[in-house]
Amino acid sequence: MDGGPQDNTRVRRLEEMASALELLNELASPSVLLACPLVMLNPLIWNLIVRHEYNTRSVSRLCGGPRAGVVLVACIVMVNNSIRTSFFHYIVGKNSKLQFLEDNVGATIAGYVIIGVGVLLVLSSTWRLGFFCTFLGDYFGILLDARVTGFPFNILNHPMFWGSFLIYVGDSVLCASAVAFLLSLFIGLSYVLAAAFEVPFTAKIYAQKETKKI
Repeated sequence: MDGGPQDNTRVRRLEEMASALELLNELASPSVLLACPLVMLNPLIWNLIVRHEYNTRSVSRLCGGPRAGVVLVACIVMVNNSIRTSFFHYIVGKNSKLQFLEDNVGATIAGYVIIGVGVLLVLSSTWRLGFFCTFLGDYFGILLDARVTGFPFNILNHPMFWGSFLIYVGDSVLCASAVAFLLSLFIGLSYVLAAAFEVPFTAKIYAQKETKKI
C-alpha cells in the first residue's frame, strides 16, 4: 500500500542524506587524505631544485652547462606531472561519481571547454616565454631581455599555473567526481604557494641583472 506523498518525500530525504554521508566518507578516507598533499609535491620539488641551483650551480655543473640543466629540470617537471596525473586518476577511479554530472551532455561540453582554455593558457605561456624560461631558466642565469606582457600575461598573472589548474578542473567535471574536485583544489593551492615563492625571487634575480647594467 502506498504511504502517500509525505512518505515518498521522507524516503527521498533519507536517500539524499545517505548519499551525502557516503560522499563525506569518501572525501575523508585515508587514501584521499594522503593524496591531497601528494598532488602538491611537484611545485615543491622543482622549487627546491632550482633554488639549490641558483645558490650552488650544482645542477649546471652536473649537466655540463645551464641549458642542459634546464633540460634536466624540464624532464623532472614533466615526469612528476605525469605521475601526479596518473595518481589523480587512480584515486578518482576508486571513488563514486556525482550523479548530476555523470552522463550529462552539458557538463561534458563544459569540461572540454575548461580543459581547452587551460591548454590554451599553458601553450601560449610556453610560446611567450620560450622553452628555457618556461622551465625556470632564470635560476640558471638564462634571462629574458624584458618582461613578457603579451597574451596571456596581459590578462592573467601566472597563466601557466592557472591553465594547468583549469585542466584538472575540467578533468574533474568529465570524471564527475567530488574527489577529483578536491584534489584539483589542492593542486591549485600548490600553484598559489609556488607563485608566492617564485615571484619575489624571480624579481630579485632580474633586479640584480639591472644593477649589473648600471
